[in-house]
Amino acid sequence: MHSMLKYNYSERITKGILGFPHRKRLNDISQCCSNFINLDTVDIGCNDLFFDQKIIPNQKTFVGCDLDWGDGLHRAKESINKNKWENTHIIKSVGEYIPLKDNFFDLVLSFETLEHVDDEISVIKEIKRISKNNSILVISAPIEFGPILLIKEIIRVLFFGSNTYSLKELFYACIVCDLKRVNRVKHAHKGYDYNNTIKLLYPDYQLMDKINTPFKNMPDFLSYGTILILKKTESQCNF
Repeated sequence: MHSMLKYNYSERITKGILGFPHRKRLNDISQCCSNFINLDTVDIGCNDLFFDQKIIPNQKTFVGCDLDWGDGLHRAKESINKNKWENTHIIKSVGEYIPLKDNFFDLVLSFETLEHVDDEISVIKEIKRISKNNSILVISAPIEFGPILLIKEIIRVLFFGSNTYSLKELFYACIVCDLKRVNRVKHAHKGYDYNNTIKLLYPDYQLMDKINTPFKNMPDFLSYGTILILKKTESQCNF
């Protein structure tokens, strides 16, 4: 049975003032991906294809993979039919095991996903396996440290009744910017550090560009998210 909600998850989170960060992220992602066209492309964690809507028409082929959280793949198929995206295919899968060919994709996307997976190391191994040498990897991820985290947490408490940080953890995360002193919560933002993701990708991927939000060159501790653009090197990957 499909969801009876009038709006899907992406539509709900982009509405109103609180939706500004998500709308800004969508625009930034679409802009940076506009440089990569006519490629074999895969999005790991595609959900309802919300972040892909301006990317898909410019690609040779597009594959979306998702666990199907929140009825996302049903919504994705609706978007495919509505927009007549004949180059687009949807697969239900976990990121730790992606049923796609080795060394096939020119462009790999993963938006707001790696902080939620069961095993980030395994997902990154799969990313390396399915991507060609010299392929491009675009990741968007939250920044969960610095003073702006305190603003995030206030919003989470006031609007969603969610608070998983102790005062000590907030001090280390917001003031010291030390996530090693924060207990990582699986499948959630808390304790996630995109710098660890970059380390896991190295040396097979080299960082080409980094776009912080809301402003590209704003320092991390004043930003609520980042977009990483990386290129796969010619080195031999160990899957």
